Amino acid sequence: MRLIIMQCCVMMQSCHCHGNLPASVLTWNRMHATTATHCRNFAVFAGSAMLLLLGLPSLKSHVQDTAVDISMAGLLLVMAKAFLKFLPLMLALLVELSLAPEKRLFCARLFKWQKSRRIDLYSFILSHMHRVHAILNMAFTFGIPILLDRLIKNSMPRNFSLFALLERHAGYALAVLAFVFVATFFNYWEHRLWHSRILWPIHRFHHSATDYNALTETRKHFTETLLTPLFFTLPLSLLGAPLEFVATYLALILFQGFMNHTDQGISYGWIGRHLWIDPLYHKLHHSSAAEHMNMNFSGTLPLWDRLFGTYAPAHGELAVGVSGAPHYDTLPYWKIHLRDFSDLLINLGTALKDKLGRRGSIGRGGN
Repeated sequence: MRLIIMQCCVMMQSCHCHGNLPASVLTWNRMHATTATHCRNFAVFAGSAMLLLLGLPSLKSHVQDTAVDISMAGLLLVMAKAFLKFLPLMLALLVELSLAPEKRLFCARLFKWQKSRRIDLYSFILSHMHRVHAILNMAFTFGIPILLDRLIKNSMPRNFSLFALLERHAGYALAVLAFVFVATFFNYWEHRLWHSRILWPIHRFHHSATDYNALTETRKHFTETLLTPLFFTLPLSLLGAPLEFVATYLALILFQGFMNHTDQGISYGWIGRHLWIDPLYHKLHHSSAAEHMNMNFSGTLPLWDRLFGTYAPAHGELAVGVSGAPHYDTLPYWKIHLRDFSDLLINLGTALKDKLGRRGSIGRGGN
């Protein structure tokens, strides 16, 4: 038996040296290496997410409850608070760097600021200038989201919490699972609505990025909060989860959003296709190919795309961006927002005219 094993080893070594391994063995080796890479990618992502979820509450409790004074300690505290704000982004960039096959190329791209990436940077900065962002949001949405938000919150019964009810009767784990399913379900349909003909000009701004990177996550038009009350405030108010839990969940979703827009072709394999989406999954949604534009809407769970027939497998190189909108290359940042808002108003006006026209023709037909 020992002799047979030794002969087999010699034959395998000989085949390897001469490049004559059987095709089945080579295929198995490639599959094994690919699976190992996918598992490693997901392990790095999951480990980073766990680090964020476990460390964030502790960091917040140490940083946010401390008063800032004019001293070296005060300066460090301000820096610590800024670090907390940017933690999900920095963590996503570290994960991308660790998984990037060409680390020098990744680092070099960080300092190549083409127009698309500059727009991403402006959007990121504005998203953290809360008062300025709130004023711009009010100007573009006429305060409708704020009014709806207050209306929903005031109409909810006091001390009503589906989360607490589920936790009491089914356990904390099932309450968390139900929360994630409900929140991601509403997020999926909100995303699909932004791809409707009327609302597309606003969400088109996000898709116009041609230099795909983590900052693309915050590349959003000021009016993208228009649907937030119905698809975020309403379900979260109905669920009634504790604020600490909601804050932690949102930190995870923000980290996931930054990860979704990393451009290293990171795949989790079977996990990314069936359990939790990977960056490659979402990049297909940003593809400039017409057949990909309305696919892979989910930002977290592939379940909803598979359930509602919008799933598409992602592989190979994908070009991103939108067609038929040259103003993203020619107009300055603030004029792009005005142009997209103008297109939204035109679409709303056209839809209203069509509806009134159909009603008029039905009325004349009845007479």
